[in-house]
Amino acid sequence: MKILYFSFCLLLCWLACSEKFPDQPNANLPPETHLSFFTLEPLNPSTSRQILHWWGDDPDGKVAGFFYTWDSTLSIPANRNTASGWYFTTQNSDTFSLRFNRLDTTFLFRVIAVDDEDFTDPSPARQLFPVFNSPPKVSFIPDSDVPETTFTVASFAWKATDLDGDETIQQYEWTLDDTLGPWHPLSPKINFLTLTADSGLKAGSHVFYLRVTDNAGVRSQIIRMPSLPTDKWIVQEPQGKILLLDDYSPVDGATPFYISVMDSLGLSYTHWDIKADRDRDTRPDLLPPSVLTFKETLRLFKLVVWYGDESPKLEYAQISIPDYVNGGGKVLFSTRFKEFFTEQGDPLDFSPADSLGLNIKRILNGTQIQPLPFQNLPTLKVQTTAGIIPFVKTLIKKPSAIQVYQLESNTQWPGNPDIALESADKSLIFFALPIHLLDGNRNAGRMLSLLLSDHLGVK
Repeated sequence: MKILYFSFCLLLCWLACSEKFPDQPNANLPPETHLSFFTLEPLNPSTSRQILHWWGDDPDGKVAGFFYTWDSTLSIPANRNTASGWYFTTQNSDTFSLRFNRLDTTFLFRVIAVDDEDFTDPSPARQLFPVFNSPPKVSFIPDSDVPETTFTVASFAWKATDLDGDETIQQYEWTLDDTLGPWHPLSPKINFLTLTADSGLKAGSHVFYLRVTDNAGVRSQIIRMPSLPTDKWIVQEPQGKILLLDDYSPVDGATPFYISVMDSLGLSYTHWDIKADRDRDTRPDLLPPSVLTFKETLRLFKLVVWYGDESPKLEYAQISIPDYVNGGGKVLFSTRFKEFFTEQGDPLDFSPADSLGLNIKRILNGTQIQPLPFQNLPTLKVQTTAGIIPFVKTLIKKPSAIQVYQLESNTQWPGNPDIALESADKSLIFFALPIHLLDGNRNAGRMLSLLLSDHLGVK
């Protein structure tokens, strides 16, 4: 019995040892590719910006990456080496902006997985994309409305968008007064335009029209400025080469004073009230929304007489006056400061003052404002209906500046602090007090005419 059992075991071992195994392993299986947009039917028309997701499975290895293409003419590669023209990625998604040159078209997207032995899926995941080109849109920047009245300078700022991608915007076009044109093209990189007399901006009523075109030739709706369909803005030709810039709100005789002086000199000038209509909710004043427009407006004149209250547009002055005087312009600037002037910007960058000096709580009527020797100017005297000028700040001159007027000696302040200075190149005279409040001797007008003629060269 034992002999038979032992023989049976030997027979089993012989049979097991005699089993033959193949010399080669199973062939590599290709990966499978999947696309989240995959459907049996084409999609409804959509925009040209698409976000696609894909993934792959490999039954006997791992997926090393993917090849994709939008070129329907390319053949399916068998491996990585034959994937010429296909794009390789290790990502599982991407955003595509499909470019085309007509209103709509159909694109074919194919993606194939590649495994760790460089073999590709022989049956790509694929999807047709019928694409409708969305028209671009353009709108003016909020709070950039053109004022009701301008001189022969007006600026416009806008922003355009396109659902197919802002990079598809090809050009802007603008025209004045008539949508029939002529339309003037602008680069897609431009979103700000200043019109002048050279651009055809003449005296009268005007409308600015704008549209945008994408790279498929599709145009946006036309927008207009002013926005209301019945509105136009008024353009005025500047009168003379002198600008009387009214930056003054209180009703205390400032504007009549300056106008009377200009009229007495027989000068041709333009009066610009940048604080007009300040009580209206829809248009707070006639100041252009862009400082660049303001700068271009100043360049229409040779001399600016700028008189301001305690809240002048100093941020405009800081930016515009240096360029203006560097271009040959002359400025006489008269203002006063709030108790905390830093809230309204630093006026000293453009002025002959290095800094502000004393803080004087008030100056009483009758206080003398004295000219410096050799200035050939009269002594002025404070005269206001309120009896005082509150919160006066004196000036500390820059080393090169010329002193023009000082306060007389008084127990309320030390010495004779400076009130008016002139730049070394005689292009700018700066008063830290409103000139029309210094007419107690009835000679402020004569002083102003002397400054204009003898110091600023007005004839």
